[in-house]
Amino acid sequence: MGLVAVAVVAALLALTWRHPTLRVLGLSALIVCAGFVAAKWRSDWVAAPVLQREIGPTLVTGTIEEIEPLPQGIRVRLKNLTIERLQGTPPAAIRVSVRRGDTAMQIGERVSLRAVLTPPSPPAAPGAYDFQRDAWFRGLGGVGFAISPVTRIADGERSGWSDLIQSLRQRATARLVDGSAEGAMAAALLTGEQSGIPPDTLQAMRDSGLAHLLSISGLHLVLVVALLLGGFRLLLALIEPLALRYPIKKWAAVLALLGAFFYLLLAGSPIPAQRAFIMAAVALLAILFDRNPLSMRTVALAAMAILLIAPESLLSASFHMSFAAVIALIAGWEWLQPRLARWRAAHPTIEPSPLNRIGFYLAGVVLTTVIAGTASGLFGLYHFNRVALYGTVANMLAVPITGFWVMPWGLLAMLLMPFGLEQLALEPMRWGLSAIIWVAKTVASWPGSSPVLPALPAYALPLLTLGGLWLCLWQRRWRALGFVPIAIALLSFAWHAPPDILVSDDAEVVAVRDASGRLMFSQASADKFRRETWTRRAGEEAASAWPQPGTASADGTLRCDAIGCVLKRAGQQVNIALSPQALAEDCRQPGLLISLEPARRACRRRANLIDFFDLRDAGTHAVWLKGREVQVDTVRDYQGERPWSRFWPQRSREP
Repeated sequence: MGLVAVAVVAALLALTWRHPTLRVLGLSALIVCAGFVAAKWRSDWVAAPVLQREIGPTLVTGTIEEIEPLPQGIRVRLKNLTIERLQGTPPAAIRVSVRRGDTAMQIGERVSLRAVLTPPSPPAAPGAYDFQRDAWFRGLGGVGFAISPVTRIADGERSGWSDLIQSLRQRATARLVDGSAEGAMAAALLTGEQSGIPPDTLQAMRDSGLAHLLSISGLHLVLVVALLLGGFRLLLALIEPLALRYPIKKWAAVLALLGAFFYLLLAGSPIPAQRAFIMAAVALLAILFDRNPLSMRTVALAAMAILLIAPESLLSASFHMSFAAVIALIAGWEWLQPRLARWRAAHPTIEPSPLNRIGFYLAGVVLTTVIAGTASGLFGLYHFNRVALYGTVANMLAVPITGFWVMPWGLLAMLLMPFGLEQLALEPMRWGLSAIIWVAKTVASWPGSSPVLPALPAYALPLLTLGGLWLCLWQRRWRALGFVPIAIALLSFAWHAPPDILVSDDAEVVAVRDASGRLMFSQASADKFRRETWTRRAGEEAASAWPQPGTASADGTLRCDAIGCVLKRAGQQVNIALSPQALAEDCRQPGLLISLEPARRACRRRANLIDFFDLRDAGTHAVWLKGREVQVDTVRDYQGERPWSRFWPQRSREP
């Protein structure tokens, strides 16, 4: 259908090409249709078998495709799989965490291990991060953890350039990581491998607004391009015959482009780095053709290229935050440039002294941080429910250290690595990284540095996007109307409350929101990821205690006994059956009934029922009690009918 739409729109466009308005509308429609074709093609291209249920412990044999260091152990991606006791076609690839035994492995090695494997998990709550979707486009058909040491079967054999790049990346990461936070951050900056960063350091970087320094993005790639361009041009300038007779600046641009491409591959090609590389490539090509590269067209080319190659990136946090920051910076510069020119014309007597240059630089850092931080922070608030209140201060201190000290030494370390001399540059680099970590932990320790806010509704994302684009793309005064949808998205906190009840898809955990907004969990040992996701999306840092049998919650709304609980709120009563013994009475009670056991036979004529089968078939349920109405959202409804949502884990517990 997408291809037919493209053909029809292209034909209409050809017929109306001479009419400017129809031409613009036709081109817009053609781009939209092409986007749907790219999305469908990409979804089918990456399609691969997915595990249907939990398997294990079982013997798994495969070839190592990727290796990620962890604070404890490693995580490997295996392909060419053989899985014992698996009926049907094995997945194309799985990801397994190895936390003990020999972890010194190489890309391409054939290994075996005993592991417990599960299908990619659905979202922990409606609207939460969808790992199933992410795994589908990564080609992952299962995840798991090893319960035995890894056994080598055959030496590494690299099947192509991809394996060669992954092997180089893994070796470089292994030589950077030394068990310290500084070594893990060096790997994140130079090879894009963040999984080895200690949790406390990673949390401090997030809370201080410095997490963007850990992802290979525009800052890092621009620094690499600038260092390569300046370095190659300086070396060529030292050769007098070349400098006098040939365009060495253009030669240096070509060499810098090749170096930046290699750095992109070595860093694993994340979305921010792809965007930065495309824009840097356009800028370097502009040097070759003597053109100005700084415009919104450069951003548009980068976005179109990424969305044609990987359309799934459209919904990712890195895509939103990366493009929001760069679009806002270009728009801010376009707005500020004529005003700066008028100010300079009005103050011709100001001398460009060293002190003034330092002042202008600091002002530029502050302005850049405010513009980029605000634009990306809006999308960070949508995805992560956090705001780094002191991010400007942290960036003022950390960004100059990164640009003038850490990255130059890091690039020198990569150049010295083939000769085994990288420690000469890594030691000074670690000094700068230690300073950045100190800044992050100091700022994160300030009161209220990173407050957690409730999750925004789904419609906030298009409002933020449309409002931001309207504000940045228009040049006239009506651009200020872009603040209206942004304000509506932010004000949605006032009328979009977190759910009153959450019930897990495995029918094991129930969480009820008390009067203060905190969640009370039925199990203190609830899954850590699920617990963190639920509390964070509720806008809370911690959870309250579930009332003991025979007692009530602190606000008196939830009362429990040994077999179930009763919640009375907003004029409604909700019965929560924790065991089959509670069904005989609860089926006769009015209001909503939530049963962690199969209840369809016991409550045959019962309306407003959520039981084990509903949870298994539709995933985690979120319930809102609104007066006399009950609103229920499920993960299945939120996901929709997508290729990756067909593969739900089959629950082993049956009636």
